[in-house]
Amino acid sequence: MTTLREIAKDSANRIAPEDFTLLAASAVGQTKEFVFREPEHVLSLEEGMRLRSMIERRANHEPIAYILGEREFYGLPFSVTRDTLVPRPETELLVEEALGLLSKHDKRTVVADLGTGSGAIIVSLAHTLRKMKLLATSNEVSCAERKMNSKLTSLTLVATDISPAALDVAKRNAKRKSIHETVVSDKPIPSNFDQISDGSCFTNPSPGIPGTPFPKGRNSGLCTSDEEDFSPLEKGSTESSRGGIFTSTSTAVQSNPSLEERFDIDFFEGSLLDPIPESVFEEKNNILIVANLPYLSRTLYESASDDVRLFEPESALVADEDGLALYIELLDDIARRKESRWKDIRVAGLFEISPEQEPTLKKIFLDRFPSSQNDFLPDLSGRTRVFRFRID
Repeated sequence: MTTLREIAKDSANRIAPEDFTLLAASAVGQTKEFVFREPEHVLSLEEGMRLRSMIERRANHEPIAYILGEREFYGLPFSVTRDTLVPRPETELLVEEALGLLSKHDKRTVVADLGTGSGAIIVSLAHTLRKMKLLATSNEVSCAERKMNSKLTSLTLVATDISPAALDVAKRNAKRKSIHETVVSDKPIPSNFDQISDGSCFTNPSPGIPGTPFPKGRNSGLCTSDEEDFSPLEKGSTESSRGGIFTSTSTAVQSNPSLEERFDIDFFEGSLLDPIPESVFEEKNNILIVANLPYLSRTLYESASDDVRLFEPESALVADEDGLALYIELLDDIARRKESRWKDIRVAGLFEISPEQEPTLKKIFLDRFPSSQNDFLPDLSGRTRVFRFRID
């Protein structure tokens, strides 16, 4: 008979202790806390074989997420397969910034997640928006929360991917019972306005100067039923993402949501915006494009760890033009649409990028949209990670 402690000792030189804890918990069908608390737990023959197989896979650099078939993202459990990238913590910045933008939208808004992969971004957005709506239907809410509730119900959420296998994973995640029943999270729910003591709210950031970063200033106003513009977050780097409007957390919602309280997501197979029917954009005022497209250059990809190169889909990681080929294609498509079908639609965007791409992407963007606002946001390590823009 073999104990957890014995297998942990045998594997100590092959995999990291934190990896062993996750694998052991999965193998015995228990929590991480159980593994820490019960090192003398005796494994059954089946459990021992399963754990040793997992350890062997991890020792050969297979990512934990693929071994377990799951990865947490934005506080939610997402299924992942070799057909999708493993969701990464830095991508959560896209979700946070998107929520901040949506907190100031008007009702006729489309949110498009391009290159959705496992669906982590769009499903996290839908889940958090649902929580915001549920909170805003309770009796003890602020004027800002009531106002948010009136705006959320008509959002249109869509996602695309060129891989049918990845889309299948995303669709399954959108329907996962474990995600829909996760109603209390440690992730912050963005409050759409900063509250002040007299009950009024700060609204509408001041309009910025074309071609410059987003404005720091803002105007104050009373919380009314009037719809606000789809205004960008104020310039503030990490302050605007993890402080400021991202200050309230959800602990109030306890009941499971009904089907009517979910946000439906339409998935389309194809590249970028191409597969989305034009009818989706009809009579819309705003489009928010959130994209974590392949952005690694060939050089960066070749220097990546074995975990990445040997297991994650190369087509979801690498792009030509020093990693910017798909973003260039997307910006060109937006430019064409703005000249015709999208003349009266405001387009905002959040692109995940690699830090060294900042100056090149800024030039590419301003060559096409010289009078539009844009800036770059850092991840938790302080490195440039998200390109943010608005095209009026």
